[in-house]
Amino acid sequence: MSNHYPNKTVRIIVPLPEGGPADVLARLIGSKLTAIWGQQVVVENRVGGESIPGTLAVAKAPPDGYTLLVVPSQFTVHPHLRKDLPYDVVKDFAPVILMALSPNVLAVHPSVPANTVRDLVKLAQDKPGTLRCASGGPGTTSLKAAQLFEKFAKVTLKHVAYVGAGTATNAVLSGEDAMLFSVMSPTVPQVQSGKLRALAVTGPKRSRAIPDVPTMEEAGIAGYELTTWQGLLAPAATDKAIIAKLNADFAAVLRMPDVQQHLMAQGFDPVQTTPEEFAARIKKEVETPL
Repeated sequence: MSNHYPNKTVRIIVPLPEGGPADVLARLIGSKLTAIWGQQVVVENRVGGESIPGTLAVAKAPPDGYTLLVVPSQFTVHPHLRKDLPYDVVKDFAPVILMALSPNVLAVHPSVPANTVRDLVKLAQDKPGTLRCASGGPGTTSLKAAQLFEKFAKVTLKHVAYVGAGTATNAVLSGEDAMLFSVMSPTVPQVQSGKLRALAVTGPKRSRAIPDVPTMEEAGIAGYELTTWQGLLAPAATDKAIIAKLNADFAAVLRMPDVQQHLMAQGFDPVQTTPEEFAARIKKEVETPL
């Protein structure tokens, strides 16, 4: 590795829309690294195609550390849904660092006559298949969370798919759809402003961002738990010294008190793993059937 890495602009590709958790993380950390490195860090949203084109662009990029990828946990779900993926999620990428964990939040439009999860379950049971539930579409944790809810609560919802968490949130904000399971970052500000009503979070403990909101378990859905993550990847064959530098620098930013405070306010639990720990997690999730 050149001692001068990075000596030009570093691109972080986010294969999802602006405003979602992957985008929030990439932009927050990217701005800090621009100052640390003295080189521009540019975040590029390549939206569409179920995030496949943006992800493929990084798989095919030169393995020199100048094109990176931020992905959510749905990255490891894709191989189970698409046998024709144009890349191998394990072989074509070098894991750098797992950056954050986050529960989903179950939120409803204020017009929905449900103040608790039990209220919502009764509403769904009274009119099976009619309660409109927005999600980010196939392979997203928002859809997986909704499907888990159907299974555990024994209800049937009307699923409405959108491109990304931000768009799905907007559909519920407008009242077009009744509810959604969403990552925390686009939803918490709307809950805090009263534009959405949060009924539960899907993690094993309450979120520091909205501490008054119970977990699904506390709300009466026994056994329900779902946690998502956000991580950084580089193209396979990237020099191990570059991976080590990226890991160390991203971890240093994630330890900054103002970064931690910002992320926790949006419902993230900042973490820093080694590349090997992140690789092991990806491998395990890819090998676990849905």
